[in-house]
Amino acid sequence: NLVNRNPFQTRNKHWCWSQIYRATMLADDMAEQQHYSDIREAKEATCKELQEEMEQLQVQLTEAKSAVATKKGQLEEANTNNNIELRLIEERQAHKAELVEKAE
Repeated sequence: NLVNRNPFQTRNKHWCWSQIYRATMLADDMAEQQHYSDIREAKEATCKELQEEMEQLQVQLTEAKSAVATKKGQLEEANTNNNIELRLIEERQAHKAELVEKAE
């Protein structure tokens, strides 16, 4: 009991506990900072992956738009050619009808 009554040892004990408490708080702070750092790194990695995926999708979209424009041009050309052929057929039929009329 005499040891406990020594003010120096009591102060020393309080100092030790305060150092343990400060070290514990520091360790908690460091763990929390590491946790947030890990979250930030994961977020940055996810953002980078999404950015790369978005760039790939943009390329695919551009290619798809180009393919659609090409196909549209081909269909318009085919439609024009069909209209020309239809007009020629109609003109031949009209000419045949005129010849039949003249022959009768």
